[in-house]
Amino acid sequence: MKYPDAYSKKFGRKRNWPALFDIHAFTLEFSDLDGFGNLATVFTRHIFVLNFVVSEVFDLDELLPVMEMMVAGCPVGAHFVFVDRSDDQTINKIAKLIGKLKLEVESANTTKDSMDTDEEKDELSELSASLQRQPRITWNAVWVLAVKS
Repeated sequence: MKYPDAYSKKFGRKRNWPALFDIHAFTLEFSDLDGFGNLATVFTRHIFVLNFVVSEVFDLDELLPVMEMMVAGCPVGAHFVFVDRSDDQTINKIAKLIGKLKLEVESANTTKDSMDTDEEKDELSELSASLQRQPRITWNAVWVLAVKS
């Protein structure tokens, strides 16, 4: 049973559902600056979260131009949160990127743990079956909070 059917059966109308899920993916060429509609409005923000982006980029020079546009467009004091895999290669890429962008690291840490024992991934089994993916129960991540000075 797909999750919309399961949720409808259990919770009724969509407005009563405890969560809504968008499982439709789209491709965005992150390094294609011409592909963004209006960079001026996109990059004037005060916080940017790069969630598992750096580890997915094989060539840092592909990511650098769009990140330079972000830094150029955002105000002084804007924050960049990098959350990614905690492996030496990814940590080094994040540090290199922060250095090239002339950001200042405010805080950083690693986290390696697993779900609490009272949490069960089988509670998401209907959704997992629909998405054809299993939720992770462990993680090994690094996060870095950097600021434009």
